[in-house]
Amino acid sequence: MGDYISREAVIKTQERMCLGCPCDRTLCGKCAANTFKRQVMEMSAADVRPVVHAHWIEEEGCQICSNCGEEHEWIDYRATFCDNCGADMREATK
Repeated sequence: MGDYISREAVIKTQERMCLGCPCDRTLCGKCAANTFKRQVMEMSAADVRPVVHAHWIEEEGCQICSNCGEEHEWIDYRATFCDNCGADMREATK
């Protein structure tokens, strides 16, 4: 899986690299900064969502999602994701 980063963070980092450059504008990265910024803004965005972490709460023979409260009656099986809210259930039980 790829790494996902903020466009704004990339642009700010690139702009900081150009601050205080002693060379004249024809040799400096400042001219390239505008082209770089435009190219970053034109890139298509990845289809991602934040990961919600949760855990199963054992209660009277049921497993309850700590995020949404969905109840399941499994004996030996514990799903790694809640089928109701999609939470990643690999968080350590609290």
